[in-house]
Amino acid sequence: MNLQIQARRNECKEYLTQLKVALEEKRKNLFNKVEPLGVKVPEDFSNIKQLCQTLVEEHNNLSQNLKNEQSNAQNALRYHEVRKQLNVFKHEEQKGKLSTLKAISDKAQTELKNKQDELKVKQDERKNLILKTKDEEKMEIEINRLLGNMGVLSFSLKLVDNDKEGQRGQYQIKGHDGRIRPITQLSKGEKNIIAFLYFVLSLKRADSNIRPRVIVLDDPMTSNDDTMQYLIIGEIQRLFRDIKDDNYIIILTHNSHFYLNVRPNTMPSYEKSEMKGLYEKKSFYEKYGVYHLRSSGNFTNIKNIADGKQDFNTSYESLWKELVFLYDADMPDLMLNPCRKICETYLKFTKQDVNIFYGDNRNAKKLFDVNQHSIDDLEAEQNGRTKEEIKSILHDLFKANGAEKHYTVHWKGGGR
Repeated sequence: MNLQIQARRNECKEYLTQLKVALEEKRKNLFNKVEPLGVKVPEDFSNIKQLCQTLVEEHNNLSQNLKNEQSNAQNALRYHEVRKQLNVFKHEEQKGKLSTLKAISDKAQTELKNKQDELKVKQDERKNLILKTKDEEKMEIEINRLLGNMGVLSFSLKLVDNDKEGQRGQYQIKGHDGRIRPITQLSKGEKNIIAFLYFVLSLKRADSNIRPRVIVLDDPMTSNDDTMQYLIIGEIQRLFRDIKDDNYIIILTHNSHFYLNVRPNTMPSYEKSEMKGLYEKKSFYEKYGVYHLRSSGNFTNIKNIADGKQDFNTSYESLWKELVFLYDADMPDLMLNPCRKICETYLKFTKQDVNIFYGDNRNAKKLFDVNQHSIDDLEAEQNGRTKEEIKSILHDLFKANGAEKHYTVHWKGGGR
C-alpha cells in the first residue's frame, strides 16, 4: 500500500514539474504560440482510498476472530483442567457412593417424617389445651410498638384488665396525655389500621395454626395515609414469608402502587418436586398466581398473568394497559379517563407546563376532562369521538411534544 501511495505521489510530482517547466517557458515567450502539452493527467487517490478502507475492515475482522479464537482456547483449557480434576476425584466412583448415601438419606427422611407426624399430634394436643388462652397483653404491646415505629404517638391501645362483663380482649384508646379517649375520636383510617394489625397478629396465636387457613385481604389500603400504607405493606410481606405450604393468601386491590410494592420478589425460585425428588425452577407467576380484572363498563375481563411481560411494573404502565384494553373493547367514552391520567402523570414527571404540553390543541384537554368531575349517565353519549379519533388525538399530543417514541413504546407495551 505504501509503495502504491509513493508511486502515485511521484506521478503527481512529475506532472506538476512538467507544468511548471512549461509555464516558465511560456513566461519567457509570452507573445509566441506554443504547442499544447501532451502530458497525461495522473489518476486521483480514490482507488487507493478504497484499498485502505478494505485493509482496515480486514484488520478489524482479523482482530475480532482472534478474540473469539482466544476465548475458545481459554474455554478448552479450562474444560481440560476440570476433566483432570474429575479424574483425580474419581467422579464416577463418587457418583456411585452418592447414590448409596442418597438411599440411606431417603430412609432417614422417612423415619424423620414419621417422628415429625408424632410430634405434630403431640403439639395439637397441647394447642387444644391452651386453645382458650390468648395473650392479649402481647397483642397490645406489639400493636403499640408497630404504631410507634411509624411515628403514631397521638394514641395507643390499653388492655382492659377487669371487664365488668367478664369479656377478654377488650381495649381502650389512650391519648398522648394518658387520658382515655372515646373511639369515636379516631378516624376511619386509624380504626382500619388497628383492626388490620390485630388481625395479622392474631394469626400468630397458637389456636390459629391448627388447621390450614385461607387469608383474604380485600383492599386493605382503604382510608390509610402513606405512612400507614408502608406499615400494611411490611406486615403483608411478612405474611408471605411466614405462610405455610398448606395455607393461602388472597389479596384483592384496586391500588396499583400497593400491588407493585406488596407482591413478593418476582425472581424465579427453586422448589423440590415430590414426584421427581429434584429441585425445579418455578417462576413467581407459577408459584403465586396473578390475575388482572379489567372492566369495560358492561363486563369484566379476567386475565391470568403468566409471565412478567404481561404484568405491569409501574402504575403508569397500568394506565396504558387499561387504555389499550378499552380501545380493543371499542369503548371510546371510557378511554377519556385513562387518557387524562396518562397526560397528567407525564406532565408531573417531565415537569412540563400544561399549557405548553397541550399547545394549540386545548380541545384535547377539554375532551379528556369531559364528565370527569360530575355524575353523568354512563350510557349517554359523552364526546361523540370514535376510539380511533381519541387514539389519534393522544398520539398527536405526544408527537407535538417530541415524545412520539414514548407513546409508541407504551401503546405497544399495553398489549398492541
